[in-house]
Amino acid sequence: MSSTHALHPHPTRHQLLKATGVALIAAGLILVTAVLPAEHGIDPTGIGRRLGLQRLSASAEPVVTATLPVSASTSPSPVTGSAPVAGSALRNAFVIQSLTPFRTGEMQVTLGPDQGAEIKAKMHKGNQFTFNWSSSAGAVEFDMHGEAVNAPKDAFTSYWKDETASGAGTFTAPFEGSHGWYWHNHGTQPVTVTVTVSGFYSELYRP
Repeated sequence: MSSTHALHPHPTRHQLLKATGVALIAAGLILVTAVLPAEHGIDPTGIGRRLGLQRLSASAEPVVTATLPVSASTSPSPVTGSAPVAGSALRNAFVIQSLTPFRTGEMQVTLGPDQGAEIKAKMHKGNQFTFNWSSSAGAVEFDMHGEAVNAPKDAFTSYWKDETASGAGTFTAPFEGSHGWYWHNHGTQPVTVTVTVSGFYSELYRP
C-alpha cells in the first residue's frame, strides 16, 4: 500500500494552481478563436475567418424581407419597386393609402309600381367601399354599375345584376367616375330601398 501511494502522490497546491491556470487559458483561446466567430461573428484573431467559422454565424441570422410601397397617382398601380412620392397614394402587401377621406353615408329612395331610380357614389380609380342595401317590401330588380368620367351617354359597365330584396359586399372602383345602383320595382306596391355605404368616395347622391 505504501509503495502505491509513493507512485501516485497527491498534487501540491502549486501544481493545482498551475493546472487551473492552463485550463483557463485554453478555455479563453477556444472562446476567442472558435465560439465567438461561430456564434456571434466576432473574430479578433482572424483564425475563425481562416477556419470558415464566421459562415456559421451568418447562416444563423434571420432573413427579413419587405415589400416596398410604390408611387401612384390617385389609384394603386402594379408594383415597380420605385420609391414612394410624398403625397401620393401608396400600395403594398399590407396597406392601400387613399387620398379620399373615409366617410359613411345613407340614402333612401321610394319606388312606385313599375318605377326605377339610382343612387351613386363618385370615386377615384382604386377607391373602395363596403355597402349594404335592402328593400322594404320584397325583391326588386337591380343593376350595380358605373360610368366613367366624360363617358358617352348611356355608356356604362355593369358589375352585378339580379332581382333580390337586399345586397351587400365590398366594391373597388375600376375607373374614375360614378358607381352605384339602379333599382326597378316591378311590383304593384311602393317599395323603399335603403342603402348604406362606408369607405372612400367623395359624394353619395341621386342622379
